[in-house]
Parts: sequence; C-alpha cells; structure tokens
Amino acid sequence: MKPLLILLTALLAAPMAQAADTLDLDQAFARSAEVEKQIKLTSFPGRQYLITDYGARPDTPDAPCHEAIN
Repeated sequence: MKPLLILLTALLAAPMAQAADTLDLDQAFARSAEVEKQIKLTSFPGRQYLITDYGARPDTPDAPCHEAIN
C-alpha cells in the first residue's frame, strides 16, 4: 500500500509543479514586455573621427596606438 501511495503522490506532484513553473514563466514574460516598452532607442550623432587625425599611423601595424585611442 505504501509504495502505491508514494507512486500516486509522485504522479500528482509533477504536473502541479510544472503548472506552477508555467505560471511564473507567463508572469516573467508579461513583466519583460513592460520593461521593453521603457527602453529608449540609442542614437548616435552623425560624426566620424579618424584615428589618424589623433596620431595613429597605419604604416606601423606592430606599434599600438594607445595614445591616439585615448
């Protein structure tokens, strides 16, 4: 009798646990949709900066251009 009771308990517990996980997942997706609406698109100005204008040299690939980058 005891093994049968354990088996029935296990069989009933699994679907209940899965249903609880599904509910949490639905809530998480609903919350993520709210958060996505609050995110603003990033915009960058239409400017370009040439690193060679700041001291980098294209003819020296072995020399790092730390100063020009900084």
